[in-house]
Amino acid sequence: MTVERLLSTARKELGIKEQPADSNRVKYNTAYYGREVSGGSYAWCAVFLWWCFREAGASELYYGGGKTAYCPTLLSYHRAQAVSDYRPGDVIFFNFDGKKNAQHVGLCEDWDGQYITTIDGNTGSGSEANGGSVMRRKRDKTYIVGAYRPNYQKGEQMSYEDWKKYMDRYLDDLYNKGVVRISSNSLGAKMDITASQIRQDLSCFGEFGQQGYGYNVAELRAEIGHILGIDSGHKIIVIGAGHLGHALLQNFDFDKVGFRIDSAFDVSPALVGTEIRGITVRAMDELEEYVSNYHPDVAVLTVPQNVAQSLADRLIALGVRGFWNFTNVELSTDEPGVFFEDIHFVDTLLTLSYRISRP
Repeated sequence: MTVERLLSTARKELGIKEQPADSNRVKYNTAYYGREVSGGSYAWCAVFLWWCFREAGASELYYGGGKTAYCPTLLSYHRAQAVSDYRPGDVIFFNFDGKKNAQHVGLCEDWDGQYITTIDGNTGSGSEANGGSVMRRKRDKTYIVGAYRPNYQKGEQMSYEDWKKYMDRYLDDLYNKGVVRISSNSLGAKMDITASQIRQDLSCFGEFGQQGYGYNVAELRAEIGHILGIDSGHKIIVIGAGHLGHALLQNFDFDKVGFRIDSAFDVSPALVGTEIRGITVRAMDELEEYVSNYHPDVAVLTVPQNVAQSLADRLIALGVRGFWNFTNVELSTDEPGVFFEDIHFVDTLLTLSYRISRP
């Protein structure tokens, strides 16, 4: 799935050019360096690939999650993943001067045994390695000086949970609109992946759909929900019933995603004893006894940063295994089988800022 997402990301950039010509001033460099740059020191073929991997949610497959704009460094880093049986998604290095050093890099789209087709940044008809455009290029294999295959299996495993969540969300939307069945082509178009990838991914869970009919939306939705554990009836508590905690309790439909709100807790005497949508706010002094008796699976944390980790440790010791963390600090533990989902509002706002600022 990561391969298709990466190629789709690259294809959408075809035709993008640096402005003005021969300036290296292009959005990929702006994202990479954190500011607008120009000049001969900012060649961007590798930067374009860094950008594509990042946009596809697979930064760790480019340079271990780090950055490099230098082709020889990128090739050297991935020596252990070198390949010569090129496939779509492989990273291909070129030299156009008859030498062996990596001069340019692109993303393999096709290989016929003699010619390789790649999507490249900073190429063009006037200059293979510094042409200023994102283009699809077909070249003889004699120009290839190296290649590596990213560990897409790792990328798929890391994005697997996201895939299931996206699938559930799209199916939920279709179900609510009264759609009875959908083809893999239509579902793939909604999720921006190929129909064959939809069929391949779903086959990992069993037999779904019929050739010529497609998928029954209600049945597929129920199965994906089961895989996600939505039908498990997870018990959840909210720690911190102030403004954010109150808003979540008041407005978020926990039942819809398979969670049952058991209780809420706070230190404020003004909040203890009140109810929010029928949920009683209890004193923090009652936390140990309550958790020991009712065994909630997940805790929502909307508490000050300075108490977040100690509170998490306290709950882990009581057997809580999942944390939906709104404290804006990263939580950790050495205990196996404990999971954190850290919600950073600033990150999403900065992502939005970047996207609306793009040319």
